[in-house]
Amino acid sequence: MTGLPDRDQLIAWINDNPGHAAKREIARAFGVKGADRVELKRLIRSLEDEGVIQRRGKRLSPAGHLPPVGLFAVTGPAPDGELYLTPKDWPDDRDPPRIVYLPRKADPALRAGDTALAKIRPVHEEDGVAYEARLIRRLTQGAPRRVGIFRSDGEGGGRIVPVDKKDDREWAVPAGAIAGARDGDLVEAERVSRERFGLPRAKIVEIHGDPHAPKSLSLIAMVEHGIPLEFPAPVLAEAQSAPVLAEAQSAPDAPGPGPEREDLR
Repeated sequence: MTGLPDRDQLIAWINDNPGHAAKREIARAFGVKGADRVELKRLIRSLEDEGVIQRRGKRLSPAGHLPPVGLFAVTGPAPDGELYLTPKDWPDDRDPPRIVYLPRKADPALRAGDTALAKIRPVHEEDGVAYEARLIRRLTQGAPRRVGIFRSDGEGGGRIVPVDKKDDREWAVPAGAIAGARDGDLVEAERVSRERFGLPRAKIVEIHGDPHAPKSLSLIAMVEHGIPLEFPAPVLAEAQSAPVLAEAQSAPDAPGPGPEREDLR
């Protein structure tokens, strides 16, 4: 293949060599020399302006293409229970591709807000997932959270008194960040800044209500004993894939197990 490529030839070559194409490599592949190099540069710039291809450093790739290894922000979990990744350097003018995170048993549990170095591979699924990702390393963790009692200051803000007796430092909640919490509610808060002087600032992200309710007491006990409030992603994935008992077998008047089935209740 020699000579200046036309538009379709150039697009096809970049599609076949995503993330590995640079102007020099394209010129070498097509045997472009001399003054044709100027025309090649103009053609590449035209395709960039149209949004057909994109540039990362000196490398060219199809629009929307991601390199096999990159930095990602963790989002989710989604209603389907999955965690998704979003490229850290994705431009804001278009939606990023859907990247589903596939955890392995040895991986640390990720949560929304974490930053991760991951390896991805393209997939084609009906639900719109464009890539699958495997963790290489978790680089940073999301903002710290704590469970505590909200105490209103009467001016639209307040403070979080931790329920964990080993953590006696309160967090300040500015006006507009209480999410409708009332004085005395058991809440979950996320730290938004660490002040050089004074209390760290936080926002309330979940309200559990009466701290004396049975569900709230269980939550407080978990915090006091250091029990994680979120299951690791591999555990959630295994639970979702586990078979369940038939509905009839779980009914109050369901008969006992017959000779052909095992009682798993």
